[in-house]
Amino acid sequence: SECSSGGMIISSGLDNGDGGGITANGQLESGEADYITTYCSNFVVSVVADICDGIGNSNLQNVTALDTRLFFSAGCIYTFITSSSRI
Repeated sequence: SECSSGGMIISSGLDNGDGGGITANGQLESGEADYITTYCSNFVVSVVADICDGIGNSNLQNVTALDTRLFFSAGCIYTFITSSSRI
C-alpha cells in the first residue's frame, strides 16, 4: 500500500530474467524481484511554541502537508472573561 507520509520501497532479487525480464542487464525488473519491502515514514505533529501569550489560542487554520513540510496559518484569538455581581 502507499504511505501517506512518504517512504521507501526496496526490491531485492536476482537479475536472472525471471518473469519476462532481461538477464544480466543491470536492472532489477518487476518479475525478477523476489522480495519487496515498503518502509513508511511516520510524522508526529505537536506544538513547538505557543505564538499567543496568556489565555488566547493560536487559531490554527489551513493546514497543508507538502513532502516533509507542514504549512499553516495562525493568529491569536483571545477570550475575555468578565464577571459581575449584584450588591
